[in-house]
Amino acid sequence: MTRRAFPRVLMAVFAVVTVVSTGGCTAWVGYCMAKSNETVCGKSDPEWGAGTEISFYGTEFQRRFKQFGSTSWNVPVDTVIASGGPGHVTLVHKQPDFKWQMKYRVEGDARVALAVRAENEANITASNAYLITLADGANSSTVGSITGLTKAEAAPGTGWGYQEVQVIVSGSRLVVSINGKVTSDAVVNRTADGFIAVTFDPGASGTGRFYLMEARKRWCQRESPCL
Repeated sequence: MTRRAFPRVLMAVFAVVTVVSTGGCTAWVGYCMAKSNETVCGKSDPEWGAGTEISFYGTEFQRRFKQFGSTSWNVPVDTVIASGGPGHVTLVHKQPDFKWQMKYRVEGDARVALAVRAENEANITASNAYLITLADGANSSTVGSITGLTKAEAAPGTGWGYQEVQVIVSGSRLVVSINGKVTSDAVVNRTADGFIAVTFDPGASGTGRFYLMEARKRWCQRESPCL
């Protein structure tokens, strides 16, 4: 390669990895990062990316979550399976404004809820947390509702396949979507940092199960708002 050709090649490489700023995120080689250290944008999705997925491989689940109650939380490969008695798991740290998404499946008459803004990591109730219904035994009409606050506004899809829940907690807004449909959009007054938890009850039969396939979370910030 001649000395004259080398600068041209260098400029071509530089053009490929040019930094592009858009929507409060800085895109570089397909990834977006907020001005903080939190990666919030992905290769094909402007809202998600590296650093937002919660891994369930190996001991990651035990490291990230605390277990309470008599539920058995097993992680055979990369899917968390809850069975046995009632209980819950809580992320080890309180969370500020965030966007949360997870895929799950329920067998039998299990009752499952996602708790946000929980004040007490060990004791999750409707009086100290916002409980979002993910499964209510045989009653699918309550899925996506917030206990004591809203009823489900849209009937989510049901069946044996995985369902997807997305929750945004930003300031005084709490927005819940199931399978892409907004089921609850509420104004809340518990706006301080709180815990995220998943509660499980096997149902009247005692044999219900809950499968958590994947979860991801990102912060809602001024540079990358969620709403």
